[in-house]
Amino acid sequence: MTQLIDTNVSLVKGVGDELGVHYTQEIPDEYLQQLDAAFVGANDRIGGDLMWVGSVPAATADRWMREGYNVFEEPIAKSLARLKAESMDRFVLTSKRI
Repeated sequence: MTQLIDTNVSLVKGVGDELGVHYTQEIPDEYLQQLDAAFVGANDRIGGDLMWVGSVPAATADRWMREGYNVFEEPIAKSLARLKAESMDRFVLTSKRI
């Protein structure tokens, strides 16, 4: 599996003396292709007790934490719904009900 790099953080100069913080994360096409291949449909059988249901990019998890949403403590279904609400459906890896 492709290893993702953590969030890149940089300072940006705004109007006058204002500074801002810019967060980015490079997500290679190869990683997205691996996510597509791992997708499990509602009627697909899975082998074993565990299933990969989603992948939250580090930059997104960091932003959610700054917004007060702890992706590590919230229910998985809520995190998947949040990914969908933010048009990040590609990171939701199943259509099964969780």
